[in-house]
Amino acid sequence: KGRKAHTCEQCRKPIEIGESHVYCAGKIEGDFNAYREHEDCSEAWTALHELRGTRLDDAHPFIADDDEIDAGEIEWFREKFPAVAARIWTSTPSIQAAE
Repeated sequence: KGRKAHTCEQCRKPIEIGESHVYCAGKIEGDFNAYREHEDCSEAWTALHELRGTRLDDAHPFIADDDEIDAGEIEWFREKFPAVAARIWTSTPSIQAAE
């Protein structure tokens, strides 16, 4: 639980004071990196890579930065992780999201 507010790296929305969340820290290619994410955003990111059959590593972008998410995956998010989807996609997927 956070003692102060943070921003989720997955959805770019606030993590409120006292809210349980995931804290990740470590070295990536020699550089120290630390970030926080909502627990459900962390679960959604893992599930997305399981769905895609891709390896989980730090080379994959956070959900809000992933320009390869298509309209079908957005609908999958809305079904499996509705709170995450609501934080990231507030409206119906646009044609740009499907490209």
